Amino acid sequence: MCIIEHPDILSVGKLKMLDLRCFPTVDLMVQYISRFLLSKTTNSSFSTSRKRHRSPSPTSFAQNRNLDKVSRSEPFILSIDAVVRGSETCNLLCKALSISKSSHSPLKLQINQLDVSNVRDKELEALLKHIDHENLTGLSLQYNSLLPSGISILAPQISSLKNLSALDLSCNIINLTENPDVRDVVSGMLSSMHNLKRLDFSNNRVGNCLRELLSTKEGKFTASSSNRSTDSPQSLEYLKLSACRLTQSDLLYISTSNHRFTLRELDLGENVLFIYMSSLVQLLHATKNLEVLELEGCGFKDDHFLPLIKAISSLKKLWYLNLAGHEVTTKELYGSIPLLAALPHLECVRITYPNECYDSSDQEICVNMKASVETKLKELFSKNLYSSHRNPMSRMVRIVWTDDYYQEILQVVFIP
Repeated sequence: MCIIEHPDILSVGKLKMLDLRCFPTVDLMVQYISRFLLSKTTNSSFSTSRKRHRSPSPTSFAQNRNLDKVSRSEPFILSIDAVVRGSETCNLLCKALSISKSSHSPLKLQINQLDVSNVRDKELEALLKHIDHENLTGLSLQYNSLLPSGISILAPQISSLKNLSALDLSCNIINLTENPDVRDVVSGMLSSMHNLKRLDFSNNRVGNCLRELLSTKEGKFTASSSNRSTDSPQSLEYLKLSACRLTQSDLLYISTSNHRFTLRELDLGENVLFIYMSSLVQLLHATKNLEVLELEGCGFKDDHFLPLIKAISSLKKLWYLNLAGHEVTTKELYGSIPLLAALPHLECVRITYPNECYDSSDQEICVNMKASVETKLKELFSKNLYSSHRNPMSRMVRIVWTDDYYQEILQVVFIP
């Protein structure tokens, strides 16, 4: 930013563009850029106003002629991924973007990805109106306390973002299950976004709604394979539905929709799925291209664990698996290791310590039991790497303990 503050850069410098995409520009920096742009425009207007009331001298004529020879014909372009945290930054950015569009602005501000939280729906609407819809490819609106009425207000602006490939609406108060009119609005919004590949609805209520919401987003496939046609729209590749109160009909929809061919990452965590085991197994057998699967806190116990692992073992492209937050015994946990170790690309598994680690009230006994489980897991994974088709010499197993707020998590990591 010190570079563009130099007086020659925005007026006569050779530098045409500063591209900071894929490097999140945090809230404080967005404020700084906005104020910088506002000050430049204000100073420029003030300077122009003074020149109008001052009699030019021969020297100034000569200086202006020299400046004209090297001055810019186009504004300097600053391209960023903006992070906005609150109304103050949102309002500043709105003003800066409005000025940036002016033909007299020395700097053109481009927003490629936008992450906004703690902002009211009307302010969000104003911000989206000021952003160049052609440039925006990613939009995160999590933690804005958006109600069904709020997403209805924003839907027309979001629908116009034709190049948007990622949309995050997680952690709001959007209840589509009980608001069919709003559900129709959101469905229409998604159907117009042909380039959308990533969608996050986590921590909103969309149970029993997925077919209506996502059926218009399905790409077309040949009958004999998973080869996608060139027809739009595209099917989703990343779908996050954590804590959405999913139902059996939602699982069945995913397992029969064309999204099953393209999905690479699926998060179904924090939904009560153990009561829909047969539908979940059907879904896992249908989504052969999954690379990341999140099933944390779905209520699985001993009776469900091995059938679940058998279904997961069919996902030959899987490299990350989250099975934390389930109450299983050492017998079921250890029995699942041969199936998990046989997955050819698996790199990380997150699991919870088995029930036996918490049977005793004696802290020392619990600690020793956890250490024993870690040693046994490492031994079993290492042993089964030899008996599987994976190259046992190419990887070693590391057990990583983490404290995930309300539970202790084990990560089994395969290190090249």
